[in-house]
Amino acid sequence: MLRCSRGTLLVPLMHLSLWGQPLHWLQEYAVVMLGYPVFDLLFLSYAKFAGYGLCIHKGKGRLRIHPRSIQRLRDKIRETAARSNGMSIRTRKTKLNRIIRGWMNYFKLADAKSLLRGLDEWLRRRIRMVTWKQWKKVKTRFVNLKWLGIKDEQAWMWANIRRSYWRTAYSPILHIALSNKRLKQAGYPSLLECYSAK
Repeated sequence: MLRCSRGTLLVPLMHLSLWGQPLHWLQEYAVVMLGYPVFDLLFLSYAKFAGYGLCIHKGKGRLRIHPRSIQRLRDKIRETAARSNGMSIRTRKTKLNRIIRGWMNYFKLADAKSLLRGLDEWLRRRIRMVTWKQWKKVKTRFVNLKWLGIKDEQAWMWANIRRSYWRTAYSPILHIALSNKRLKQAGYPSLLECYSAK
C-alpha cells in the first residue's frame, strides 16, 4: 500500500477483492477495450469506472457511487423539480420516477444506504419547495394547509410567510403537511426504497 505526497491512497489491484474475487479483471477488461493497461494503481479517492467508484472496507474492495455520478443525478433532479420549468404535477412525478428508478437499477451493486438516505431528504425538500411555489397565493396556501391538517391559526401564519421557497421547504409545518408518508402516497419516488427492493 502506497501514499502519494497529498496522502491519497494508492492500492495495487492484485491486493483488492470484491465479493471474494480479485479485481485484476478490471485490468484485463481495460486491456481488451483500450489496448493498454490503465489500472496498475488506483487513486481510490478519484477512480471512476462506468459511473462506479471503489473504496476499501475491512481490507476488501467495495463498489460505491462515484461523486460525479451523484452530481449528475442532482442536476437532473434540479432540472425536473425546478420552480419554473412549467411542468404539470403529473408530468414531474412521472419523470422523477423514471430518473430515479433507472438510476437505482444501474447502481444497485453499490454500497450506498447512508448516501441515499441523505439524497432522499434533499429530494423531498425539493418536492416540498416546488409544491409551495405552485400554491403561490396566500389564500391557496391557507386552504391547502388546512386541508392537510394544520390548525387555522398556524395555517394562516405560514400562508403569509415571506421566507424563500427553499427555506420554507425545510419548515416544520411543511414537514407535517407534506410528510414523507403523504409524498409516498402521492406517488413520489424514494431512492432508498428502490435500493432496498433490489
